[in-house]
Amino acid sequence: MQQEASPVQPNDPQKPSNRFGSLQRSWTRLGKSRRLLVGAGIVVALAACQHLAVSSDGLALFDGSGDGRSRPGRADAGIPGTAATTVVAAALEDSPRVPAPVLASLEQLYRANGFQTVWFYGGVLRPASLQLLDRLDACPASALPPELRADPLIERVDGWLEGGGDEAAVAQLDRDLSAAFLSCAAALREGVPGVEPETYGWEVPAPGSDAARLLYASLGRYDSADDPVAGSLGGQVYRHPQYRRLAEALDRYTELAARGGWPTDLEVLETVEPGDPLPAAQVERLRRRLEAEGFLAPGADIPRESYAGPLVEAVKTYQSARSLEVDGKLGARTVASLNVPVGKRIAELRANLQRSLWLPAPSDGTEVLVNVPAFRLEVDRQGKAVHRQRVVVGMRDEDWRTPIFRDQIELVVVNPAWNVPASIASDEIVPKLAEDPQYLAKQGIEVLSGWGADAREVDPSSIDWQEADESNLRFRQAPGPRNALGRIKFLFPNPHSVYLHDTPARSAFARVERARSHGCVRVEDPTALAQALMPADLYQLATEHLESGEPITLRLPEAIPVQLVYMTAWVSGDGVVEFYDDVYEQDPALEAAVAEWDPRPVAALARTEGAPARPAAIRTATLERALPALEDRG
Repeated sequence: MQQEASPVQPNDPQKPSNRFGSLQRSWTRLGKSRRLLVGAGIVVALAACQHLAVSSDGLALFDGSGDGRSRPGRADAGIPGTAATTVVAAALEDSPRVPAPVLASLEQLYRANGFQTVWFYGGVLRPASLQLLDRLDACPASALPPELRADPLIERVDGWLEGGGDEAAVAQLDRDLSAAFLSCAAALREGVPGVEPETYGWEVPAPGSDAARLLYASLGRYDSADDPVAGSLGGQVYRHPQYRRLAEALDRYTELAARGGWPTDLEVLETVEPGDPLPAAQVERLRRRLEAEGFLAPGADIPRESYAGPLVEAVKTYQSARSLEVDGKLGARTVASLNVPVGKRIAELRANLQRSLWLPAPSDGTEVLVNVPAFRLEVDRQGKAVHRQRVVVGMRDEDWRTPIFRDQIELVVVNPAWNVPASIASDEIVPKLAEDPQYLAKQGIEVLSGWGADAREVDPSSIDWQEADESNLRFRQAPGPRNALGRIKFLFPNPHSVYLHDTPARSAFARVERARSHGCVRVEDPTALAQALMPADLYQLATEHLESGEPITLRLPEAIPVQLVYMTAWVSGDGVVEFYDDVYEQDPALEAAVAEWDPRPVAALARTEGAPARPAAIRTATLERALPALEDRG
C-alpha cells in the first residue's frame, strides 16, 4: 500500500475553523493507516452502540464527594480500556511537561476511570481520538508542549496503527492524548494566557477547567457518531451564553470590517431635531451607518434632505443599544458614538469575550446580575431574565467605584437604619456641620459615642467639631423617608461593605450616566426586586412592615447568588449588540492584552457545544469508507 503524500499546512489564524470541525483534515493527515482506523472504527462503532456505564464513584471523585479509593484494577470503571491498569498507572509516573493543574486533572481522570485507558477501547483506538487530533487545531500553540501538538501525536497514532505497540507504548500514547486534551481545555478556559481577572478589576477566582469530568462523562455516553471532544472542549468556553453571543457578534463585525466598515465622518454642527433639514450627503452617510449594524432596513424609504421618518426611529433604537438618551436627536454624544470606527468595536468585543470567560455558568435557580457600565440590574431565573431595572453605581473616582465580585444575598432589611461609613462622615458630613449646625437634625442623623453595642447617644452641640476625632464617633441615620438607604436594603456579607439598596434620591435614575454612589448599588424599584427574590409569604410580611414603618430583617429561605460584573459589550437574547461607556476606564489595558488573540477557532468550538458534529454525515461516511477496507480483508 503506497503512502499518500499529505503535507501538513501550518495553522492560519486568518481562517476560522469549520463550524463542526474538519474531521477530513485529520483523516488525510493520518496517512496510509487511516483505512486501518476505519476498519477498527467499525468495531468501535458497534461496541459503542452498547451502553458504556460511567461509574458513579468515578463522577463523585470530580465532585469532591468520592472516597478517592480508585486503584489500578478496578472492575467497575466507566470507560473500558485496553492496556493493563498497572501499566497505565506506571505511565502516569512519567508525565509530560504540562502545568501542575493539568497534571492534577490527568491523575483525576485516570483515577476516576480505574486507571484504564481513555482513548483505546477493546484493543483499538476510539473514534474520539480522531476528533481530538482535529480539535487540537483550535488550541493555542503556546498551551501545548511540542510533543503534545497535533502533528507529533498524529505521527504516533499513524505509527501505532501501522505497526502496533506494547502495552507500555499504548499507555503512554493514551496518557499524552489525555494530556493534550486537558492542556487545550485549560487554555480555552483561560482565554489569553496570563490575562488574570484581578489584574483588570475583577475580584473573582481565575477560571478553572472541569474538562476531565466532562470528558469522563461524555466518553461513556456518546456513540461513535457524536463528538464528545467538541462538547467537552466547547463546554470550557460556553459556560455563560455571552461567550457564544459575543463570538458570533465578533464574526459579524469582522466581516463588516472586511467589507470596509461604515462611515465615520458624520458631521453635525449643532443638534439636529427630528424633522430638521439635513444635507443629502449627511442623510446618505447616516443611512449607510445605520444599515451597517442593522438598525435600519436596507432600502428603507427615507426623506432625501431631512432628518425624519425611519431615520429617526433607527437612531432611537441605536441610542437604546448604546446607553444614550433615547430622544431621537442627533446631538454631540450620539454623533460621536456613530463615528466610532468598526475596528474599535472589534477591540471592545475581543476584550469582553475574554471577560465572558470570567462569568460563571447560569444557575438552575434565581440569581441577580448587576452590569456596572450598563447601570442595569437583572434577575435571572434558570438562565433567563425575568426582571430588569436601572441602578446607580459607584462614582468614577477610584475610591468610590463599585467593586466587581460575586456573593450571595442572604438578608433583606425593611426600613433600615444607616450607619454612616467613617470616610463619608469625615469627608462629607463634618464639613457640612461647619456650614449648618442643624444639618444632623435636618437629616435625622444621631451621633453615638462609638461603634460598640453599649454606645450612647451624644448631643452634637456638645462636640467641638474643629477638634473632634470623628473616627471615634458613629453617625446613624434613623429609618424614614430621608434615610440614604431608602426603605429596603439587600445584604450580602462582603469585605467591601457594599450592598443593594433603595434611595430617596430618585432624580439620578432619570440620568443616562449613573455613576454617582459611594460604591453601593442603588436600585430604582426595590419593592419589585424584593418581590422577584422572595417567596410570596415573605414578601407579604415585607410589605406589611413597609406600610407600618417598623424595621424588620428577613432571611431568605435560600441565599441568592449576586454577581457584580463589568461588561462594556453585551449581546441581548434577541441578538442586539449593546456597547456601554467604559465608566471606570478598564478597556484600554485589556484591549491591548488581547489584541493579538484570534478567538475564532475557539468560538467555533463554543458553537458546537452540546450538539453532535454532523452525526448522520459522519456515520454514513464512515460506513462508506469502511466497506472497501473490510472487503480488502477478505
